[in-house]
Amino acid sequence: MLSKEQADDMYRPSAYFLARTTSDLQLDLILPVLFLLVVYFMAGLRLSATPFVLTILTVFLCIVAAQGLGLAIGATLMDLKRATTLTSVTVMTFMMGGGFFVQSSHIHFLDFLHVFQLPHLQTAAEEVAALISMVFGYRFLAYLSMRWMKLQSGA
Repeated sequence: MLSKEQADDMYRPSAYFLARTTSDLQLDLILPVLFLLVVYFMAGLRLSATPFVLTILTVFLCIVAAQGLGLAIGATLMDLKRATTLTSVTVMTFMMGGGFFVQSSHIHFLDFLHVFQLPHLQTAAEEVAALISMVFGYRFLAYLSMRWMKLQSGA
């Protein structure tokens, strides 16, 4: 559908991408907050507003970074089967090489799963900065892929 609409020059890729991103962010907040409302207190974590809000922000940043990676892969491949396969391989590579199984890997610089796993390597500010750069970096790659797709279609 996106390819057809871009071929008809209905709107610019930047308008589509910005609308998609802002509309998805609203829905992306609801389920994690509901989940954390239950799990946070069941796990007996600190009963204070600051740790709770920081936990929500951490989960939210991880979710948005992971979605950005998914958008980048999907916009680049534009084939559901290939995108699903590449996403599975990428996430498994992040899990295996990002510190869960191998401690000396340098893959963690791209890995949204790893950022908060080894706190002795980074300060909290560096971890948050890494996640924010992943959020914007992966989405920028997705946008560039969409622009490239529009150029390839001859528009």
